[in-house]
Amino acid sequence: MNIIESYTALIESNGGIVTEAGAVLKPTKKQDPFLIGDKPVVLPTKYYLDRNDWDDVHPFHPYCEDVLLGQSPTFHFLTDIIRCNLTLKYSALIKDILTIATTKELQSRVANPEANKLLTVFPDAKATAIANWNKVYATFAKGGHFSDIFIGRNNTIDKKLYFRVGRVKFPIIEDDNDSTLLGASLTKKDTTGIRNIVTKLMKPVPTEYRSNHDLPYLDVLMQYYKAMAEHFNATIALFGDVITTKPIPMEWLEGWEDVARLRKRIPKLPGNAGVRIETADIRNSGVEADEDIYENIKVRPVKDTSERPPFVPDSPADRTPPRREAPKGRSILDVRSPREMDEPERTSVLGRLGDRHDRREVRGRDTRDRGYSPRSSTPARRRGRSILDT
Repeated sequence: MNIIESYTALIESNGGIVTEAGAVLKPTKKQDPFLIGDKPVVLPTKYYLDRNDWDDVHPFHPYCEDVLLGQSPTFHFLTDIIRCNLTLKYSALIKDILTIATTKELQSRVANPEANKLLTVFPDAKATAIANWNKVYATFAKGGHFSDIFIGRNNTIDKKLYFRVGRVKFPIIEDDNDSTLLGASLTKKDTTGIRNIVTKLMKPVPTEYRSNHDLPYLDVLMQYYKAMAEHFNATIALFGDVITTKPIPMEWLEGWEDVARLRKRIPKLPGNAGVRIETADIRNSGVEADEDIYENIKVRPVKDTSERPPFVPDSPADRTPPRREAPKGRSILDVRSPREMDEPERTSVLGRLGDRHDRREVRGRDTRDRGYSPRSSTPARRRGRSILDT
């Protein structure tokens, strides 16, 4: 899996659409582009890297996160689509569970005892529970989510310092009102029953994630997404074909597990590495400033068509950079030794060096014949004579 395939799998697992050109679209009828700020989101494909113009598009490259910086606009975007996707998926799953709990025929088809344990926390559920769950689901359209993750910086837990720590909240579980749930008016029975199902369903999922990874924000988010997605798929498996909700694709995990290699494929791109944290108070509170220090940075475009850009060698054979045409006064870093050159170039260079050496020898003999040293314009001194003897 290359980096574009990894990003594609991650976005598509959250319901997004990625076009062949690399545009990231919403899963709606119009398929409008996702926006970060006022710019359409695109993957850093060769087309966009060759253009190297980010004035009108926003590259999706979260693997270039900088551990010293705050949350980037790309990270906020990724967090949002993950939370939205999990909200949609778990809402559909709970509706399926309530449908089974209120339908005896479907209950008879549930063979797994673990699945039955989930149904027993809401005994005698009626059809009104499904209608009331729809009311709760409607509150998510106002900006709420089924679960929320909050990531702080530099937390010490059990005497160990972690770069980032993420804590998860489930608003439905924390809402202790008897007759409303997330502001939606329900009967007391349905309020308690739905909350019991959500509590039982989410109990195995961790509510804290810690990271000292090179990409700590992204690592915490991926830990959370992996735990939520795997638990979702495992719950679907418990109910078998009784559940109509489809599992969350997990192919993106292959890319994340190989992130140490993939992150080197493309350099840092604007809006992805993070934002500067100005003060200790802000740094410790996890609140980030708005300034993107990579906003005006221009990166070197990819010139080849292979999966390995020239600036990311994978083997000793790849470590020789392509020869560049340089003007006079070029940097010493551009100079290569003969052993790094191919045969025609090495022969040409060594030939020129030989010619220069021959000219130097002739010039040396000529100056010695006239009584001058080849290394100086000072007359050569006869052996044993001091300048004081002149």
